Amino acid sequence: MTNNDHRIRARDADAPATPTVTVTQMLVDDASRAVASRIAALRRWEARNPQARHRQEDLLAAAAVAPLIALGDEPGFDDVTFGDLADFVAEIPW
Repeated sequence: MTNNDHRIRARDADAPATPTVTVTQMLVDDASRAVASRIAALRRWEARNPQARHRQEDLLAAAAVAPLIALGDEPGFDDVTFGDLADFVAEIPW
């Protein structure tokens, strides 16, 4: 071991520990953001379409598969297409 090796090890030992992020944690964080975006888009759709009458489970199923589009600077659902999808989901004989 050279003198430089000893200095490098000493420096590394004194360095503050950085948090280790696993791939699983990153995937969970990405999935959480994706779900949060879809729920926010659903709430915006509901606010724009107060006359729509759908069961929450039908809206959530539609929100899970509907394409997100850009509505201004936020993601959202197309009013007509999403409403049609929610109607379709409501008619599925589970």
